[in-house]
Amino acid sequence: MAESQLDVRGLGKAEGYRALRTQFDALCEGVSDQIALMSTMACVLHYGFGHLWTGFYRASTRRG
Repeated sequence: MAESQLDVRGLGKAEGYRALRTQFDALCEGVSDQIALMSTMACVLHYGFGHLWTGFYRASTRRG
């Protein structure tokens, strides 16, 4: 079954974030991988609000 993406551009910011949080929680149930969660959150926010760019800057503590 295909998932559908919410479009919250017509909602107020707080209401839009609440709706997207509900969708995010459903999509990520049982997922523990941090990068997968960050990627999914960026996608939900990007398409939900119609942003030009959405992402995270991630600091890594690994030294090569």
